Amino acid sequence: MPDYELIRRGGLIFAAVLFCLGMAIIFSEQKVQLWKQGIF
Repeated sequence: MPDYELIRRGGLIFAAVLFCLGMAIIFSEQKVQLWKQGIF
């Protein structure tokens, strides 16, 4: 299968993008909570 390398690379990129998205969502939610705590 000559496409194996392409599929593996695509999977790694896909996983990295999902990971970064998840971290960004978690980080933004924590920032909102800290911001609310700072105001109230």
